[in-house]
Amino acid sequence: SCGRHRCEEACCPARKPGSPDAEGRHVCRLVCGRRLGCKAHNCDNICHKGPCPPCRHIITHELACTCGRTVLLPPLPCSTPPPACPHPCSLVRPCGHPTGDHACHTGECPPCTVFVDRLCAGGHTLVQNVPCHVTNRSCGAPCGKPLPCGNHVCPERCHAGPCPGAGPPGAGCGQPCKQMLPCGHLCDRKCHPGTACPTDCRQAVPMKCACGRKEEAMPCMKYQKLLRERAGKRHSLALDALPTLDCDAACAGEARLRGLAEAVGVRRDHQWQPDSVWAPELLETAKRRQADVRALERVLHEFLEGPKVNHLFGVKPKPERDFIREVASYYFMDSSVLERSVYLTKTKASAKPSPLLSDAMNNPQYDPTEMACQQLEKYPGSALLFDRLHDAVKEWELKEFLRAFTGHFTLLWHSPTVCVAVFQTAQAREDAQQALRRQGCPHEARPFSAAQNAGLLAAIVERRRPPPAPRPVPA
Repeated sequence: SCGRHRCEEACCPARKPGSPDAEGRHVCRLVCGRRLGCKAHNCDNICHKGPCPPCRHIITHELACTCGRTVLLPPLPCSTPPPACPHPCSLVRPCGHPTGDHACHTGECPPCTVFVDRLCAGGHTLVQNVPCHVTNRSCGAPCGKPLPCGNHVCPERCHAGPCPGAGPPGAGCGQPCKQMLPCGHLCDRKCHPGTACPTDCRQAVPMKCACGRKEEAMPCMKYQKLLRERAGKRHSLALDALPTLDCDAACAGEARLRGLAEAVGVRRDHQWQPDSVWAPELLETAKRRQADVRALERVLHEFLEGPKVNHLFGVKPKPERDFIREVASYYFMDSSVLERSVYLTKTKASAKPSPLLSDAMNNPQYDPTEMACQQLEKYPGSALLFDRLHDAVKEWELKEFLRAFTGHFTLLWHSPTVCVAVFQTAQAREDAQQALRRQGCPHEARPFSAAQNAGLLAAIVERRRPPPAPRPVPA
């Protein structure tokens, strides 16, 4: 009858379904035994349906709070809770901080909210004003811990526990390899420890014709094969022996127009060789290091005008190496780092930029940001918008993908995750977007419209505008 127990009588006449039970054979007479609400005793009634009655046991001893200053005297019904105590808590926290900020209670104390200085989750720096109960607080800096692959570090923000993507020792981490290949490009495969980088580089190498009007891209491995075939047993090539495209009828027509313009004394700038636009950040660095800029330009000009194809700078610290390589890219020179030394190589397109960095940094009217805004007004479709960048993306990574357009575009940053690349023509922007797709650039770029993004453009200009000069204090 209880629905919980089974009949244990052998050959019970009421065992069959539908049999009459006039004698009450299937009324359960076992003890209930269920746990009562006090959680200390069991129900001793005959098995029944429905809830059990309250516990009938009596507490015969004093019932005190945790600190012992508030007491209930017996007799007390079973399951009576400890009395509420108005006095401050007297427990000792594991952290050692006082517990007088809350009343006496049963169980564990609430989390400690005293502000302390605590080492961040990644062990980088001391974070101030952290609630005591918070054990893992990120400092916001990049993690930087070496990954088991041995080639990369964790790119995530400061965190606790194992780094994401960290597999067993020797396993790939999933990041791009970016090891330097013999050709000078970076390996674009995913991290592959234990296996050599491929020798058949497929990155696009821009090639121009002799006059510079026509430009096409060729896979690097094919370009390197042409170099080896032309070099033969020699280790270097003269500039006039580097592979180039053949000029066509349009090139001949352009040359005739330039000759006619020079004959009549009219300057006609070549549309494929516009004036260089120096990066705003590089320009600011140059203004602080004017002597270094002039010294570097003297070395680059002597190298450019001399017969040597290669030039090796001595051992330099990393900031100095980065500065030399960025300036050299505006001369269309290839650069690489060998044992902390910068190794430059002239190309067919190597030439002095116009204006020189030393001239631009001393010209108060040379403003790359203003020039980029004017370019957007003149050519509305000449810019690309990167608005989904990862926080860890560096400016040099974007410039590496746009290397073929060095000096012909300006990066305007709105925030660490949003920037606008302004090119000199709408056609150059389209070519750059195609180049990003060919190289498998992981950062999404889409055409930027100044009319539709006027607020964003105004914020960029305002961010780069210098602060107003302080007003003179009247005497």
